[in-house]
Formats: sequence, structure tokens, C-alpha cells
Amino acid sequence: MKKNIGKINKYLFICIILLYLHNNKLYCMGNISNKDKKQKDKLINMGCHTWYKIPLVKGKENIQQYVREKIDADRKQEWWNDKCEEEAVLAIKAINDLDENMDENSAILLGAYYDIEFINKEPIIYINAYAYDIDEPRVGGYPDTIIKSADEMFKAMENGVVNSDGDICNFYWDKDRDSYIRNNIIGFFNSHPDGIIEFG
Repeated sequence: MKKNIGKINKYLFICIILLYLHNNKLYCMGNISNKDKKQKDKLINMGCHTWYKIPLVKGKENIQQYVREKIDADRKQEWWNDKCEEEAVLAIKAINDLDENMDENSAILLGAYYDIEFINKEPIIYINAYAYDIDEPRVGGYPDTIIKSADEMFKAMENGVVNSDGDICNFYWDKDRDSYIRNNIIGFFNSHPDGIIEFG
């Protein structure tokens, strides 16, 4: 039960922070004038991390099987309760509807437990690849951009990315570490050609 409460609290906290940042337009460097350098520097330090992710499960049927097996295994745990069962039933319903255009509530429910992205219309569950330095480059704005190659990442670093509000959000990194950062990105995609980079 403690595990579930911790997970729910974590997501609730993240949602509250994102809502605050969104409502106050503090998340995108494009919204800050050059005159307000102090605020800009503060936000640079708070920018989104660069997350390296690798596929765990690919394809609708494989994901459906994986989620069902995971739920069946969790049902045997001592912390499992009625609330867990309610969520499991909803998750199974949501996973049956797994599609790029699925119901928003189903997508939110699955997103709370699984990092599912659609790449070329194929659903994929991703996990973090922790062997890579996530500290830089950073970007403001919580863009939902998915990067699929080193070249794509380097272009994004130079030109920025557009967030859901249409604002250009720029990347920031220590230029003294430029070679190290670029080699980190190249090394990731060389080792994981089907990997992705996201920000958050």
C-alpha cells in the first residue's frame, strides 16, 4: 500500500508543479525578456532534464500481455487492496483500447504507470536508460518533443523546440562540456538505435 501511495503522491506533486508553471508561463525561456537575466538564470537551472529511454515492450498485443501479466503478479502482493483492483480493471480496459487516438482518460491512466509512446503508429513502452548523463543539455517549457537520432538532437539544441503553446524553447548547456555532451548523445544512439530522448 505504501508503494501505491508514494506513486500517487509523486504524480500528484508533478501535476501540481506543471499546472503552476503552465499557469504562470514560467516554463519557457521564450517568455522571459533578456532584461530579466536573474529570472532567466534561475529558470535555466530548473530546465527539463534530458531523458534517454529505451524500448521495453513493442506492439499493441505485446503491451497488452505485459500489462495483464504485471497486474496478475501485483495482485499476489500483500499491499494489493480494493482500490488497486479498481485501478487494475480500468487499466485493463484502457489497454484494450490502446491506440494513438484513445480516450484521454485512458491515456492519462496508462501514462501514470507506463511510459507509452507511439512511434510510427506503433505503441512502445519505454524505460529510462540510466547509464547516460541527463543533466545537460536542458530545455525550458516541458516540450513533448520526441528525439529519435543524434542529428535530430543536435538540430534541436541549435534551433530549440516548439512546445504545445507554440513557444520556442531553447536549450542551455555548459559550452565547456559541449564535446562530452555531444559524445554522450552519440554514444546513446549508437548503442540504442531504437532509443528516444524526451525532456522533463
